[in-house]
Amino acid sequence: MIENPEIANDIVRAVSEKLGREAILRKVINRKEYFILDLAFSYFQKADRNRRNDYRSGYLYYEKNNENYLLFVISHSPIMTGFFKNNFDYDALKNIIVDTAECRDENYIRYKIKGAYVEIKTNSLKEFLMKLDEIEKYSFVKSVFSKDKKGKTGVGNMFGLRLAKGFKQSDVANIIEKSWDLFLWLYPSKPIFKTEVSHFLVAA
Repeated sequence: MIENPEIANDIVRAVSEKLGREAILRKVINRKEYFILDLAFSYFQKADRNRRNDYRSGYLYYEKNNENYLLFVISHSPIMTGFFKNNFDYDALKNIIVDTAECRDENYIRYKIKGAYVEIKTNSLKEFLMKLDEIEKYSFVKSVFSKDKKGKTGVGNMFGLRLAKGFKQSDVANIIEKSWDLFLWLYPSKPIFKTEVSHFLVAA
């Protein structure tokens, strides 16, 4: 059993409360990075035969240089990327970025297009949103989530949005609440969850 940062466990609890069932936690091998996700994501990927399966879609927590970070990430999973694209709402994305801005001092997004990584990083929220608007002029979905055709089946996309940096443990539930639509976009259609859960499970 691995030892997990206390805040990572709090994120698991907050996501579990939203799901109405236990969320799970996966540690990245040889890294102090933790993904918090729904076990259902594994079943979605297994149903997508002959495609790459990867558990790294959901919330990502890690600590670096004495600061903690919380991101929303989709990594190398064509089917999860497909669900996210189908449910994606650009205005809702911008609202999430604005609503969580108080939890970070730097805005950051990273994605992969045509085999190359693109990073946008600014301290100014206004400037950050303007840069995203420039992408939206040519369709945010078609640009950021354009299909990567490497390999026989494609390796999917890389997408990471920083939600919080240097945040307090007491902020966790609020951050999850404000960013929850991102998580919902990882489903075939927007699900309805129960509002209560009796217990939580943190899986290694």
